[in-house]
Formats: sequence, structure tokens, C-alpha cells
Amino acid sequence: MVCRDCFRGTIHDFATPKGTLSDLYGSSYKTYVSLPPNDPKPKSTIIFFCDAFGLHLPNNKILADHYAEQTGCRVLTPDIIPGGGCSEKCMHAMNEVFKPLPSWWSLLDPRMYFNKIWGISTFAPTFIPFLITSSAPKAYPECLRYARAVKADLPAGGKLGAAGFCWGGYPSTKLCGESASAEGEGATKPLLDAAFSAHPSSLDAPKDFVGALGRFKTPYFCAVAEFDFLFNKGAAEQTEAALRKELGPSGEGKAGVYEFFIHKGAHHGFSVRASPDAPGEVGKESYETAAAQAVEWFNKYLK
Repeated sequence: MVCRDCFRGTIHDFATPKGTLSDLYGSSYKTYVSLPPNDPKPKSTIIFFCDAFGLHLPNNKILADHYAEQTGCRVLTPDIIPGGGCSEKCMHAMNEVFKPLPSWWSLLDPRMYFNKIWGISTFAPTFIPFLITSSAPKAYPECLRYARAVKADLPAGGKLGAAGFCWGGYPSTKLCGESASAEGEGATKPLLDAAFSAHPSSLDAPKDFVGALGRFKTPYFCAVAEFDFLFNKGAAEQTEAALRKELGPSGEGKAGVYEFFIHKGAHHGFSVRASPDAPGEVGKESYETAAAQAVEWFNKYLK
């Protein structure tokens, strides 16, 4: 499931992507590789699962680079969305279609109708096929295959984390319940050592969360937008209550560690596409807080 906020937001230009594109792990798509400064061969790796825009959006690359710099981990961002994800043009069009009217008399301006018609005709050819062919559940088997290949390639002592946003929140959550391999010794060992997700989509809450986190108790953090059609404050509270009931309180006994943090005033997509110019918790503050939460989480569990 997706919502209009999956395709709206701001394109970031406050940094320049520093990573490189490589062919990795037998995949037919490229992977954007971010390495920490002064460490070309870090032990641990984070797989970064993008929002619906994939590697078309510089925001995702900028954030992946930030994680690598702040955690000392290699960060791999695979272009794994079927079809490569939506283009920046789709974001511009969606922003135009849902732009608030400045005043009631703007309804008399024919340019307003022209702009909205242009927006609909621009994003519809991308939006509709994306809904049909590029859903996260359909791509999940390849996400699992890729993650297992990365896990098998880690050096001794290396750990694996996953970060997912919107579209990518589905695999970053579901992979918590997967084993390191389908058979052999890895079949009883967890695939992930830690996971972070922000405003995830396509998940059946709380069922999918309980199922994923119940098997290996992988440390899991979820940054939640207070106002989110897909997974909001109420859904997060219900999910956390279900986890307490099924697994026990976070951090106690054998329940594992899980945390759901509500970003007040934030909307779906804030951790990747929030406007740096927006006030307070709606913009730069919420974006930076979520980035800091992810870095702290991975520094705690991937070292």
C-alpha cells in the first residue's frame, strides 16, 4: 500500500553524494556503495533500502553517505526496486497536484487548473505501473537473496544491519525474522544484527511486526510519523502493545529490544524528503533527529 505522501517532498541539495556504483552479489542492478572516511574495508555493513524513488533521488545517497561516515560501516544501497523506482519528475508533479490553494480566488485562475492537469498527466504514467509491478512484497524475495549474499561475504566479526524508509521499511522489518541462510548452519542464525525503519509501508500491523521480531529478537527501531496514512502514531502504539503482550517488555528477559519513536508533527516521508526550510519538527529538526537515531542504533548494535 502507498499514499500520496510516498511521492511528495523536497529534493535535497545541501550535500553531494560521494559514493560509487558497483555490480555486487550477482545482481542485475547497480549498488550505490558508501564507505566511511579512512576505512576502505570496514567489518560491518548496513543495507539501505530506499523509498519509492530509489537511487533516482539524491536524498537517499546523501543519507547513506551520512550513515557510513557516522557509523564506520560500509553502506550498500541496492537499486532493487523493480523498474528502478520513481523519477524526480514524479515528485515535482505530485507536489503540484496537492499544493494547497493560496486563496479561494485562485480558483478563478486558469493557470492553477493547467498546472494540476500537467501534474496528473506527468505522474500517472509512473505512479500506476509502480503500484502494479513495484510493490515491496513482490520485490522481497530479491531483497532476502541480496541480504543473505551480503551476510555470507562479511569478514570475521562483521555484523549486518538494515535501514529502510517507506518502501524500504517493508524489507528492513521483515528481514528481522529471516535466517542467515536457507539451509545449513546459517539456517538457525539470524540474518540481521540490527534494523532501523522510518515510516514503513505495506506492513500488516501489528501482525508483521510480531512475526518478524518474534523469531530472533533482532534489535529494532522504528521512527514513526505522527501523521501517516500508512503507519501512524495509533498504529505504532497498537504494535508496541502487541509486542509487549507476545514477547514481553522491550529489553526485559528474552523479549529483545524494540523501540517506536513518534515524531510529533511529522508526515510520511519526513526522514528522507523533509524540507530543510520547514519549521521545527515538520522539517529539518525531524529529519536530523531520525538520522541521529539511526546512527546511534547502529553504533550500539553493529560494533
